[in-house]
Amino acid sequence: MASKSPDNQTSDWDAAGRSDDGVEPVTPEIGSFEWEELAPHGGDDVDEPRRAQPARVKVGRTARSNRGPLMVGAVAAIATGGAVWGALLTDAVALGSVIQQAFAEEFAFVIDDAIIRGSGNGQPLGILNSGAFVSVTKETNQVADTIYFENIIKMWNRLWSRSRPNAAWYVHQDTLPQLQTMAQVVGVGGVPVYLPASGAAGAPYSTLMGRPVIEIEQADTVGDQGDIMLLDLSQYLMIDKGGLEAAQSIHVRFLYGENTFRFILRTDGQPIWNSPLTLFNSSTTVSPFVLLDARA
Repeated sequence: MASKSPDNQTSDWDAAGRSDDGVEPVTPEIGSFEWEELAPHGGDDVDEPRRAQPARVKVGRTARSNRGPLMVGAVAAIATGGAVWGALLTDAVALGSVIQQAFAEEFAFVIDDAIIRGSGNGQPLGILNSGAFVSVTKETNQVADTIYFENIIKMWNRLWSRSRPNAAWYVHQDTLPQLQTMAQVVGVGGVPVYLPASGAAGAPYSTLMGRPVIEIEQADTVGDQGDIMLLDLSQYLMIDKGGLEAAQSIHVRFLYGENTFRFILRTDGQPIWNSPLTLFNSSTTVSPFVLLDARA
């Protein structure tokens, strides 16, 4: 699902279900860039320099966070080797749009990964590196690399009740065999608890406890903490400034007849919550972000 930036521009790469409620416009203070090349997740076709020290921004109201005011850093990318042979752009008129699509997809992966496990140092603070999530313990004598229905029930119980209409299950593809064969024992039999998607005429996503199950690459493999996550991403605050900026130049590799493409997105984010909430008249802690402990 796309969300709107502070400039009311739509961001296509936002994670499903994220909300920007309460985001104020930001005014940047110009700073110098310090570049660092990062390996892309899908191969070596895209280099992703990232701004190491984001410029401080003025926010209309300060988000309540141990981390302090949000920073709008820059995630940037350049084409492989810095350039694309200029003649290709003339001969293959669609190549420019293909390149732009490749960068947009790579940006989507990098930003979504930062939402899950970003360090908060020159990049968004990820849910797994914040103090906002709760993690459910595994069952006694639970077999390694398994997911039990009891795990699902306890995860659902630790989800903040107001997050239930918005939450979704974000899972690694490796967990699907566990989910698809999961059943609730009833007497000597059982009933399935995971409902697969019913095609164009029905639900577009499979469901578990009535909420969508969405496969993402950024989740960990089955058995590790983070293989299945119950998240309400409306409780994650994401800001961006100006949308995706695209530019190209013939000057960087002029003698070689090559064009250089550059894409920059200025963004930051963090969970709205600092820590889990202890329920009134109870010792149970709940959160919009619920994980399952490792089962090794």
